[in-house]
Amino acid sequence: MDALARAVVADWYALGDELLLRFGDGFEHAEDGSGAWGSTPLAYPADWLEGVGFYRATSDRPPPPTVEWTAERKRALRNSRAEAGGAK
Repeated sequence: MDALARAVVADWYALGDELLLRFGDGFEHAEDGSGAWGSTPLAYPADWLEGVGFYRATSDRPPPPTVEWTAERKRALRNSRAEAGGAK
C-alpha cells in the first residue's frame, strides 16, 4: 500500500508540473499530431468579458466590502444556504 501511495503522490506532482509548463504563462503549449510544438493564447471570449462587465471602468463603483472569514461565519453561511435549500 505504501508503494501505491508514493506512486499516486508522484503522479500528482507530475501533473502539477505538466499543467504549470503547459498553461503557466497564458498560452497553451502543445504538440500537434506531426510532432511540432505550438502555442495558442488562452483568453476568455470578448463577448463573455463584455457580458460580465470586464470592460467597465472600476472608478464608477465602490470596491466590495472586506469580509473577515471565520469558521463561525462559514458555518452560519452554510447553514443558511442549507435551510434555503441551496448549495453547501
